[in-house]
Amino acid sequence: MNKLSKLSKILVLCVCFLLPVMTFAGSPETQEKLNDALTSWRTYDAEKLTLPSNEDLKQELLKRADSDFAAHVILIRMGDEKIIKNSIDRYLNDSLKNRGPSCSELYLAANPVIIPALIDSLMVEESGQAYCRGEIYIIPKSVVSGYFIKEIVKTSNKFSPSVRAWAKGLPKVDEEIRAAIRTWCQINRDALIKGDYAACIPVTNATAPMFPRTLGVRFSPQRR
Repeated sequence: MNKLSKLSKILVLCVCFLLPVMTFAGSPETQEKLNDALTSWRTYDAEKLTLPSNEDLKQELLKRADSDFAAHVILIRMGDEKIIKNSIDRYLNDSLKNRGPSCSELYLAANPVIIPALIDSLMVEESGQAYCRGEIYIIPKSVVSGYFIKEIVKTSNKFSPSVRAWAKGLPKVDEEIRAAIRTWCQINRDALIKGDYAACIPVTNATAPMFPRTLGVRFSPQRR
């Protein structure tokens, strides 16, 4: 009996050890969906994650979000509030050395929901010229935020063709991009806060800033 008891304990320990691995692996169907998402993450349609049939895939991506860059980008593109807030906080507060990953995540995800959270940093009065500090090449954060917003507007099909065309036609000079995006954010302030991206309009000679320079917008993604 003693030997059987010891054997039972060993079996129980083995099952307890293997169970997390088995659960983590998921079903073959889930694994196939996961492989597809992580392989095609640059073009993956994150709207699929809102389907009830893909809840298993969403949970697997969330498990990997802290260690897998591709999973992180897909979840930002999908609009996961916690993941987005984490990336924005790191972009706004991390040191220059650590800011790279959050910059890449936000840029590649191209989700318009992050635009309001970038506006205050866009409006900071500072030089638009890049400079070197030791071996580090520094681009002012207001310029970086302007570039992010331009790329999101240019890339996202949630904006009208006329707005996307306007963003694509912006000048290549950092300070001019920043100035144009500041004006665009001021004109489209209400639509951006509401998440009504189709209502946004391009900047033309007939449009002019009608709002204060700092919009005071806090990150609050629109719920789907």
